[in-house]
Amino acid sequence: MIDEKEARIKERAEHQQRIIELEHLSEHLKGQLLLLTDGRSPEECRIEKERIKWLLQEIQNLEGIFSIVNYFKRKKLYKELQELMTKQANTAPTSNNQ
Repeated sequence: MIDEKEARIKERAEHQQRIIELEHLSEHLKGQLLLLTDGRSPEECRIEKERIKWLLQEIQNLEGIFSIVNYFKRKKLYKELQELMTKQANTAPTSNNQ
């Protein structure tokens, strides 16, 4: 009976230790996930991706149609797209290949 009780206490201590290890791993992985997205939430990344897709579609729709209004609209869209792409390039994690 005493051996069984000691075995259960030991087992419980091992389970508690495993829970603590998994909690630390979870926190570490959450931090790593934020590094992948540059601290932005997945929702922010999705919205930015959708905005880039929309900008490309708008630019494509204006191609071939020449007017001064469309020219300036296309120029504005290109500028916004360039800013978004530059922002992503500047915040992208760099790899250290040695």
